Amino acid sequence: MIMSDFCERPEAMQGESICFAVLVIGLVLVVGGTATLCLSSDPVAPWQSAVASRRWLAAVWGVIGMQFLCYFVTMLSHPGRVNEWEKDKEERPTQSLTLAGAPGAAPVLSALPAAAAAAASSGVQDTSHLPHDQVCKHCKVHKPPRAHHCSICERCVSRMDHHCGWVSNCIGMNNHKAFVLFLFYTVSACVLCGIVLVRFLAHLSKPKMHRLVSKRVVVACSFLVPVSSIIILVSTVFVGGLFGWNLYLIAVNQTTIENMKLSNPGKYKNVPVYDVGVQENVRQFCGASWLDCFTLLLPIRSSRRGSSSTGRVYSPV
Repeated sequence: MIMSDFCERPEAMQGESICFAVLVIGLVLVVGGTATLCLSSDPVAPWQSAVASRRWLAAVWGVIGMQFLCYFVTMLSHPGRVNEWEKDKEERPTQSLTLAGAPGAAPVLSALPAAAAAAASSGVQDTSHLPHDQVCKHCKVHKPPRAHHCSICERCVSRMDHHCGWVSNCIGMNNHKAFVLFLFYTVSACVLCGIVLVRFLAHLSKPKMHRLVSKRVVVACSFLVPVSSIIILVSTVFVGGLFGWNLYLIAVNQTTIENMKLSNPGKYKNVPVYDVGVQENVRQFCGASWLDCFTLLLPIRSSRRGSSSTGRVYSPV
């Protein structure tokens, strides 16, 4: 399923994905390899015992492994087909929302026309029964709420957040969780490797301690440590900021596109607001079932929907 979507993309996007993947893998391996070298060469570190050293190595490479997994899931998976939104529409026929920009607007209920349920999974759909704003002018297919057309991918994406160049793919309903986890594991890997590098340099700066380290290691670290430090610092600042931004969007139940529109009320009118409270917003993103608690830190798509306290069923986010 994942590779089939990747193979269907234009050759230019496939090449771009491979180039960025090689770049990301190279940067991560440089930092991870430097941390491993520092761990195995530190003469006075608290992890100098074999057991403790193996635990630190397992922690570093375990986080890096999860980082790679989330990255490739985000890059290779389809961000969200608009047809998937239709599959269980009958089970969740209404959606609570508020129209931003309307003075004194109270929550209203919007439902899709029943005829849209008969749309085919492929080919051109019959959209004559739909309002103009519910039909994509590029794809000529039904565009459900929160879906947008990506001019780069040339397709409509369900609950599109943005198009990410680093993964050469859109971030949408299917891979947004994997993308957020990729950011989380990237920041975690930077913190772990940063701790290893700082302690190694602190111990190496002590009098006569450099004599306990081989000259080859000192020469290698004199190049690798500064390079890795720059990578860690830049990644922590930018990726950490992006991770915090995504946490905010999850808390207020917005996408980057919706936040941009809400920030420009003069240009965009009557923008739907899907905020139903922080707790419910997080449940809709992370899932509401007990199984989702065990897969919270795995790039596995969560439950498609979460119920509100009143029993109304909300659209997946």
